[in-house]
Amino acid sequence: MSNKRLKPLLSSLKVKAHNYDLFEAAFTHPSVNLNEHKVTDYQRLEFVGDSVLGAIIASLSYELQPNLHEGPLTRLRSSLVDTEGLSRLALQFHFDQYIKVGSSFTNEIAKSSKVLEDVFEAFVGALYLDRGFEYTYKVIERIFKNKIIHFNYEDSVDYKTKLQELLQADHHNDVNYRVLNKRGPANAPSFKVGLFYDGVCLGTGIGGSKKKAEQEAAKNALKKLARK
Repeated sequence: MSNKRLKPLLSSLKVKAHNYDLFEAAFTHPSVNLNEHKVTDYQRLEFVGDSVLGAIIASLSYELQPNLHEGPLTRLRSSLVDTEGLSRLALQFHFDQYIKVGSSFTNEIAKSSKVLEDVFEAFVGALYLDRGFEYTYKVIERIFKNKIIHFNYEDSVDYKTKLQELLQADHHNDVNYRVLNKRGPANAPSFKVGLFYDGVCLGTGIGGSKKKAEQEAAKNALKKLARK
């Protein structure tokens, strides 16, 4: 395998690899094996990396957030290692530009959130197998330290779930979210979403995505219900 193509990426992450083949495998999508010679893809490394990353993030969270109890610590860890968190981080480091896919697939597959999550975990697995736990710990600390220190529990709360649980405790009506309007250019949209329950709008929210606007609407609805 060619070791040169990953050197710019590893250099940007301040990673000195001993076994480049491990990292090459970490960035090889399983689709490569459909139409080409059998090569090692990222699936086994992802299995290792998932466990290693979870352990390191838990340790760093415990160390850097001494005042958080178990619940917020769990929320902190989940917000960093879920699909959205890891895929966003992978894009930040341009992982998508280095993922090798099968010839019958387009490069768009490399931008899939699930693929980016898998590749990030595989990268951690390769790092651990190549350089050991202590080295991996330092790299992960460098990447995640500021995110952990500046974690805001309030921002991570799933208001939609909390509201759903509250409203459906005694009733069986569905909570509906409707886009009331969308403004701005395609690359920077702004959504206004209304939260409706039993035909009544309980709250509205504005955000750069429908998901964020829905969370804001649920948060505002919870505030309104708390005042009653």
